[in-house]
Amino acid sequence: MRFHAGKTRGEEVMDSKQLKGDMFLGTLCAAFFFLCAGFLIVNPAVADDITVCPSGCDYTSIQAAINACSEGDTIYVGTRGRTIPETYNENIGIIKGVNVVSEGADTTATYTDDGYSTTVLERATLTIIHGSGSDSVVRIPGTTTSDVVLDGFTIENSSANDVFLIRVGSGSPIIKNNIIRNNTGAGHAGGISLQGVFGMEPGPAIENNLIHNVNGPGIANGPNSHAYIHHNEIRACIGDNGAGIGLYGYAYPTIENNIIFDNHRAGIGSVHNPDTGVAGLAAGGGALTIPAIKGNTISNNYAGIRLERIPGDTGTIDVTIGDSSAGNDISGPWAAIRLDELTSATIENNNIHDHFLAGISLGRLMSATILDNEISHNQAGIEFDSGCLSATVENNRIHHHNRAGINNGHPTIGHPAGGVDTLIVQRNNDIYSNGEAGICIEYAGSANTIQGNTIHDNGKAGVRVFEAASVTIQENTIYSNGRAGIGNVGGQSLVAVGNHIYDNGYGGIEIRSGAGTITGNIIEQNNHGGIAFKAPCAYEISNNAIYDNLRGGIHTGEQLTDGGGYTGAGGDAHLTIRKNRVYRNGQDGYGGGIDVRHAAGSICNNIVYENHRAGIRFGDRIDEIINNTVVDNGGDDIGGGIMYDDLAGSVNDFPSGCVASDIPIKNNICALNEKTGIKVNICPDYACPVNRDHNLLSGNFGWDANSGCAGSPWESNPCMRQQLGGCSPNGNEIFADPLFADKANDNYELQAGSAAIGAGDDGTDMGAYGGSDPIDW
Repeated sequence: MRFHAGKTRGEEVMDSKQLKGDMFLGTLCAAFFFLCAGFLIVNPAVADDITVCPSGCDYTSIQAAINACSEGDTIYVGTRGRTIPETYNENIGIIKGVNVVSEGADTTATYTDDGYSTTVLERATLTIIHGSGSDSVVRIPGTTTSDVVLDGFTIENSSANDVFLIRVGSGSPIIKNNIIRNNTGAGHAGGISLQGVFGMEPGPAIENNLIHNVNGPGIANGPNSHAYIHHNEIRACIGDNGAGIGLYGYAYPTIENNIIFDNHRAGIGSVHNPDTGVAGLAAGGGALTIPAIKGNTISNNYAGIRLERIPGDTGTIDVTIGDSSAGNDISGPWAAIRLDELTSATIENNNIHDHFLAGISLGRLMSATILDNEISHNQAGIEFDSGCLSATVENNRIHHHNRAGINNGHPTIGHPAGGVDTLIVQRNNDIYSNGEAGICIEYAGSANTIQGNTIHDNGKAGVRVFEAASVTIQENTIYSNGRAGIGNVGGQSLVAVGNHIYDNGYGGIEIRSGAGTITGNIIEQNNHGGIAFKAPCAYEISNNAIYDNLRGGIHTGEQLTDGGGYTGAGGDAHLTIRKNRVYRNGQDGYGGGIDVRHAAGSICNNIVYENHRAGIRFGDRIDEIINNTVVDNGGDDIGGGIMYDDLAGSVNDFPSGCVASDIPIKNNICALNEKTGIKVNICPDYACPVNRDHNLLSGNFGWDANSGCAGSPWESNPCMRQQLGGCSPNGNEIFADPLFADKANDNYELQAGSAAIGAGDDGTDMGAYGGSDPIDW
């Protein structure tokens, strides 16, 4: 039964009586019919429609109508056809499972407050419940036995401390299409409270409401709240507890498709218990899983999403922010996502942008998965601090941050130092245009894997390691960064495998610390060297293609310093350099192939060709130079094949000095280099070396291995004399054309009939394709 404002009260009563009479007669006939057949059917109670308005309706008070209702009845509030707002000055308690709905169609209107305009239901603006100020305006207590509906009101005016405009104790009411505003009380004086105390479990549907200008959370989820909160607009929640949507204790609401902005605290965040002052979620020794927070637009809050655990709580807390079907749009001005002391977090498919602090900041999590997000224009992209255990970052676009794209342990504003123990950055992250490094690692003890990403156009290094137990950088494309593609300043172990590193402002890889391997990389067209070693370290460098870098291919020391730029004593960079192709490096008087004058170690089975200065330049502590092919290095009257230098002069001076030890220099092919093929003298009297033997030399110093170079004693034959820097050949050294398979196309394998075949000291071929571990690519 529903009364309509268009009729007089008398007409309404007559209609009602007529309808009731008809119903009675029909019921009587039906009962008689079925009694005759031996059956009795009793009709259920019929839900009534009751009206409330200032005059001409069933009641003038909403609470009076509620008190007169039975469960399932619907109360329609407001004069039909009204155009001027009607205000009901009362506080109401919906205690019998009735539905309270404003009268009118679902037409929309523009609603403006404090310069902001949005769209609401017109009937909500025309039907105002104005509370007394001393209590909640609407109460749905835990004793409610049936679900209720609160639909289409402006609910306003509370000024008591820690009192919400709407308070829900339990049940599954539907709260929709309302304007909830103007709570001026202190503390937790918010919009909607889902209390969940004394074991009650509120699970309302809260949808399509506008909540604004409250002094506390817009919607507060207390313990056991499993509300479905969707398509609401929540703004201007102020005060220390002014989150848009707050969670406390064992709360696990579903939060989807809301617009949450201009709130003093987080858009969605942990809130404080008004009794204890403690903030956070609580598993209580069990398992708390918060459904995916998705589809929300969260902007201009103090934080976007801020969730933490209550101190001392135990159990598991798992949080999901976005999923494959929908993410969130989270923007400025302060923090975006901050999660602290949870068990696990999945952050997926979100657009996170324009924050003063980090886009994602994680601390004290056991595990985190960050995937398929767009993270841009924040202070930093992703930051880990204060003891996270493991994190996987994959398939994100991370760009245009003031600091690094990803920070593991870099000091951050407002959070304790620390980082994530195990970090995996993999599967197509695109990390670019960040002000500092693309990835910055500064957490001692951490194990980091960076695999399958594109890292480019960052202001400093592509990957910069300040502290770490281990870093593996594998199969990435790293280019056009302001400094080195990869820089290791303080990491203990670095493995760089299968990367393409090019066009970086400094070198391709710059090493100042640690031990490890650099293998299978393509390192090209960097503005300094290919690989630079500038401090004590121990590395194996193998199977790399290093070419067209503007300084040296592999070098120690600073590219631009006269013989210096290396921190540490000579020889405490321990390098094993083998099976690399090093070619076309250097320009303007700089840049040899392998220039490791500060290092100890071995240089074996490399192909070194067409570099601007010497092919191989070494110092006092190299142990051996074996089975290298060194061809066509130098130009403009500088640059030989294999050269010793004592670092007494400028890095660009001609080699000088004598080496203390007569190291093995064997089984090398040195051909067509601009200056001497091999130049080494032994201290103190500059004697010619004995352990330089089984080498093939040809066409160095501008002299060809032709008939004019044969048949004369070496002392009077300049062709022969200049192949070895004025020294005589030892007994197994050969002056002959090596017969490369196809030098024009950089194929330095040997043709059949080459004098170098089988001529090594071990009976294998000379050059890089001989020896016990020949180059095989």
